[in-house]
Amino acid sequence: AGSVRWGTGLQYAHDPLVLWHEGERVGPVVEHRLTAYTGVSVDVRQGLSAHGLRGASVMIQVSGNDSTYKTVKKPLAFVARTFPSLYFYLVFIWIVVRSGWLSKKGLYNDERWQASSIDVLRLLERVGVCFDVTGLENIKNVDGPVIFIGNHLSMLETTILPSFVLPYMPVTYVIKQSLLEYPVFKHVMKSRDPIAVSRVNPRSDLKTVLAEGVERLSRDISVIIFPQTTRTAFDPAQFS
Repeated sequence: AGSVRWGTGLQYAHDPLVLWHEGERVGPVVEHRLTAYTGVSVDVRQGLSAHGLRGASVMIQVSGNDSTYKTVKKPLAFVARTFPSLYFYLVFIWIVVRSGWLSKKGLYNDERWQASSIDVLRLLERVGVCFDVTGLENIKNVDGPVIFIGNHLSMLETTILPSFVLPYMPVTYVIKQSLLEYPVFKHVMKSRDPIAVSRVNPRSDLKTVLAEGVERLSRDISVIIFPQTTRTAFDPAQFS
């Protein structure tokens, strides 16, 4: 008969967390990591075993010819294939809790933010999500801080974008004030020095974005903003 076993542990890894461009490493690098993880092992009669729910050190490889990133498709692990939502949310919650703890300790810097963002990216790939990113050379070649204007489809933009932006420049977000009040997550957001708006008074919010946006840019910190104010399908009229 089969069996299911749960456990926790620590993992030490030497792999770097870094973006590559044209054969050269760019951006912050984490070469040594000690990661706590929760593990589940499922054994079946045929002797198959699937291990999941563990945060692992990873590396993003950007192709040298066009500054692109594309997921390399691999067979999914048994747990990720059978229970993708459960797998994802259990690990994602752990990543948020770990990041929140580091933030409370004042240890959640840009390097760790990039690392946790890559953890989420790899987690999504492990449950079958594929990424196809182009145009990264535009970030690398820009001179000075910029404003990124994006389409807001889900929370994933917030968690994934640092993987691709932070290796080239420091960045923060324009966020709704309520995100600074969520348990655990608030510590992560506060550590990123975001620009918070109420979404109650548009005139006041505009003043806040302009004033604090200029201040961040003056410190060479780029700003990511989703002008649609909420998650929605792409509508060009909302960007005018």
